[in-house]
Amino acid sequence: MQISDFPGSARDDGSIFTIGNKAYCFTGSDGSACTLDGFVYDGVNNVWGNMASLPAGKERQYATAFSYSNTGYMLTGITCPGVCLNDMFKYDQATNTWSALANFPGQARQGASNFVIGDKAYIISGRNSLGTVFNDVWEYNITTSSWTQKNNLPFAGMFRGVAFQISGIGYVCYGLTNNANFNRYIYQYDQLNDTWLMISNINLPARNYVACAVTSNKAFLYGGQDSTYNITNDVRLFDPITNSVTIYPGIPTLGRKGGMSFSINNIFYITTGLTSALARTKETWKNDQFVGIKEKSSLQIELNVFPNPVSDQLHIQSNYEIKKVLITSILGKTLLETNSETISVKELPNGIYNLSISLENSIVNKKIIIYR
Repeated sequence: MQISDFPGSARDDGSIFTIGNKAYCFTGSDGSACTLDGFVYDGVNNVWGNMASLPAGKERQYATAFSYSNTGYMLTGITCPGVCLNDMFKYDQATNTWSALANFPGQARQGASNFVIGDKAYIISGRNSLGTVFNDVWEYNITTSSWTQKNNLPFAGMFRGVAFQISGIGYVCYGLTNNANFNRYIYQYDQLNDTWLMISNINLPARNYVACAVTSNKAFLYGGQDSTYNITNDVRLFDPITNSVTIYPGIPTLGRKGGMSFSINNIFYITTGLTSALARTKETWKNDQFVGIKEKSSLQIELNVFPNPVSDQLHIQSNYEIKKVLITSILGKTLLETNSETISVKELPNGIYNLSISLENSIVNKKIIIYR
């Protein structure tokens, strides 16, 4: 369901934290400059309001942010001239004010991820302005404002990956590693023993800039950019109880990367970001229902549909044989049927269409946009 647009300028790679039933969305790049303003979304009344901007001169994108109790925190990032940062600020919800904290002790960076377990936040990876990706992990004790370096990630770093916490266990996935590789696995973190363990039966597609929020004790992993720079538009829902992933269709218009995502009352929200039409957006969507295909450990589906939007030829890549492809109108009328991996759509007018792909023992449904 589409809701009211983000009230600020269209932007990507902003920062976000939630306190109670409110999400605080701020910073990012609007294409011409980095920003420092922000807005708060009230998930009970479904309205946007203002929040205090960061101090003057602290504009940035690719920062990382989290909350604890009634306080929000933001640190690191990069200026639009390209200087990485290691400063840190906290936000007081009661007074709507920002104040500076001691700097993050690791190297200045952008695109780090984080999760919070109890009163400790874990700042994970990122990269410097030269493109070197880190694999270090830092623990911030929120009650004592002290830092401790923990064991590194067990792989070669993570830029614009995903981190989340469910039931006291931290998880990381996705992200660009060094040498232009991608992390295709989910790793879980044992806080007590400071150890990482790969969940072996899940093999994710190569992506970064994926949006994430936890809903009903499952991780909602939406969109992102793949290894061919295609901006994707699907959902993978990770269930830590069964260690399985379920695929769902994405937003009914355009996919996106670098959006600000959050969960309020177990409803997933996504706002801003760069769409698959390579335009920054202010659109905000929410999703509180799931229908789709279950990925079992014996059936790990990898499917890529590109380009989307498409003007002439649509390409489908899958690790399973394509049995049948249907393109139907929004009203359900079949317009095209084939089993080819390359489909000419030049005879179809501009618009949004349903794409149904029959694979071995499964069907995947997507939305495509034809635009010329």
